[in-house]
Order: sequence, then structure tokens, then C-alpha cells
Amino acid sequence: MTFEITHPTLLLIPYAVLVEHTGSPVTPQLLQIINKGYDKPRYNYGIILTARVKNGLVPDLQLKPGSFLSLLVSPDVGARAALQQSTGKADVGSWDVPGKFTCSDIQTRVVQADDWPKLALALPNVVGTIGLKPYSDHAMEITALTAFQGAVGKMLLLHAETIVKDKELVEQLAVQTGVSQFVTTVIADHDLVAYYAKFGYMVDRQAVISQSDVETNSTSLEDGVCATADFTLVYMHKDI
Repeated sequence: MTFEITHPTLLLIPYAVLVEHTGSPVTPQLLQIINKGYDKPRYNYGIILTARVKNGLVPDLQLKPGSFLSLLVSPDVGARAALQQSTGKADVGSWDVPGKFTCSDIQTRVVQADDWPKLALALPNVVGTIGLKPYSDHAMEITALTAFQGAVGKMLLLHAETIVKDKELVEQLAVQTGVSQFVTTVIADHDLVAYYAKFGYMVDRQAVISQSDVETNSTSLEDGVCATADFTLVYMHKDI
């Protein structure tokens, strides 16, 4: 597979490929992209102090067999600045691409193990990411949703629904069959409940997470999270 970016493309990375290349030089670059996306709510709201991925993609995103990660790459990112981790509110958007992502004709490619070294060539053109992982016999959970251009988040959520219904892609990605629901857990204090509601997600329940519980790793969150205050997790779902 070539990674010359001539058309908007979703690069789908199966769980097995992510695990096989955990120690690859490409992996920290991918980690940096996801952290850059999560820096926006992290610095804009000031509740979560720590980066989203601290120990590795697989453990911190709580990925397992049947998971996959999608990268939306675009040939039109303009004179984009080099990717740098954010240090505060002032630079959370330093890697953003101006305008809205409007292309609806997006190609799809599954990244194979042998393709991994070449993946680095595509990373400067990433405009968003989304991951899916098994949740139950019929549901998958959204993770690692980031967007560096307007309307990308919506595009990724909609295409994720298409991917899990495509028999060929499901087989290539080793994803469970019969997925009929997506679930997601969001921080209400980041104004994400209303965002997901726009795309048909409904609230199931919510839970207040105390700062002390976070510090003692007594939550369902990944280890090592630090917070400045209590916050509310909201569990949502969408039937697809």
C-alpha cells in the first residue's frame, strides 16, 4: 500500500497491527496526535490535568481484540504547522486545518502489518481519529475521537457506523459481527453530552467522579488520571 495522500481516506488499523508495532518509532507520533486532540478539552476546561495517553495506546485506550483505530487523512491541509504538544489554551488549535471538511466521498483502506513503517508518511495529513472497541455482544464503544478541522467529528461518527456494517471490512479488521449499537462515555463538564445528542446519542446514566477516586485509580478510567475537581461521567448510546 502506498501512503501518497491524493484523496481523503480513512486508514483503519486493526488491533493486532497496533499491538505488533507497540515499540515502533511510528507509534509515539500517533500517540502525540491523539493527545493533541484531547488537549483541547483538557486545557479549555481545566478539569483533567493529564494527557489522554500516558502509558501506551493499547492500555490507556483500553483496547482489546476486536478493536480498531481509524485515521482520517486529507491531501488538503495547507501550510500546516509542525505538530507540537499543547502547553495551554493559546496553542490547543495550533495543528488545526482552517475551514470545514466537506468531502463525502471518502476512501477506506485497512492498514496491514507490512504497511506500518510507511504510515509515518500519512500522519502529517491526519485531520481526525476515532477508535472502536468491543463493549458487548452487539455493541462497540467509541474512543479516541479527535478532530483537527470543522465537521470532521461528525464525519468520523457517521463513517464508523458504515464500517461495522461492511462485511468485508469487519472480516479484515477482525471485528465482531452484528453490531447494532454504539456506546460512549463522556465528561459532561466538557459539554460533550449535547454534542453527541446532535448525532442521535441518548443518555443512559451518569456518575459523579470524585477527585479523590481519580487519584487512587478507583474508577473505570485508565490509571494515572489527575483532576482538579470532581466531574460527571455520562454514559450514552445510539442504536445503529
